[in-house]
Amino acid sequence: MLELAKSINAKDGSVAELLYDRTIDYGAHPNEQALMQVLQLNESAEHAELKMNYLDGGSVQHGLALKTTARVGVCSLTLFRSVYKERFDILGVTGAIDHIKNGL
Repeated sequence: MLELAKSINAKDGSVAELLYDRTIDYGAHPNEQALMQVLQLNESAEHAELKMNYLDGGSVQHGLALKTTARVGVCSLTLFRSVYKERFDILGVTGAIDHIKNGL
């Protein structure tokens, strides 16, 4: 699917691939890097407690998850625009997507 996206529009396909890889690296599949960012160890004389705040509101990880979600949404719309170009143009979505992309 990513190769097809790149064959239709190299730039948008590359962005889709980057976002896909990023979601895998940062937690879509369990891995050491994703786990270590959210794992907290609390030790006392009696016990050790592992705590995982996966999407704790206000954390750096939470902010990055929200921004990546927005980027994936805009990238998806950009890919759909390749299929439904006339419809997107008629509805004015093309200009809106281009405007939104500037802030992400």
